[in-house]
Amino acid sequence: MNKYLFETFIFITTALAFFSPEAFAQKDESIIQKSSEIKSISAIEQAVINEINTVRTDPKKYIGYLEEYEKFLRGKIVYLPGTVPLETTEGSEAIKDAIKDLKKVSKLEPLNISYGLSKAANLQLKDLMQDLALGHTGKYGSTLTQRVAKFGRIGNRYAENIAYQSDTARDFVLTMIIDDGLKSRTHRKNILSRNFKLIGVAFGKGKNDMGLCVVVFADIFTETTQKTTARQIR
Repeated sequence: MNKYLFETFIFITTALAFFSPEAFAQKDESIIQKSSEIKSISAIEQAVINEINTVRTDPKKYIGYLEEYEKFLRGKIVYLPGTVPLETTEGSEAIKDAIKDLKKVSKLEPLNISYGLSKAANLQLKDLMQDLALGHTGKYGSTLTQRVAKFGRIGNRYAENIAYQSDTARDFVLTMIIDDGLKSRTHRKNILSRNFKLIGVAFGKGKNDMGLCVVVFADIFTETTQKTTARQIR
């Protein structure tokens, strides 16, 4: 996959020298309130969950998808029908590595949707739609830990995957499973982790109509109904 398709699972500390949190508090308050009202997910968000659960419950089926995808590689360039050719970092190496992992993994339990985790995913999605370079850091420096805590009580294990430049659920999940250019294969490991039981997803369009997908995983999460303010999430 394109070496720019991934954001690693590393929390980056960002100094916001040119922005005042107070100046944007009212706007962010609206975003947080809208996130807290999420009680359902969109069709593509549900499709992403379905695809991730297919990887977990039927890894052999996904091996077939990976093998089909590999056929579109010419050297390190992917020529998918109807799309702009994408330059990868590893070429077929990352795909073969993903297939090897899926052959070894035992069937896993499907993940259950958590609207609270989807709310946390939606918070970061809104920031990424404005500035993709933020990665896993919120506009004012928030971490995944802080975002999730605004909507409930989290367990000991949780993670966040981010993928972009795709428009279909399968493309997003293939992107995360292949994990091209990321030797740790963190996105793949998150999807295949036995520790995770819950999942939240948020999808949207960024600049130039680029598809963005944020996925949050957790072992345990209890959603709360407390009101969250923009200042609290800083």
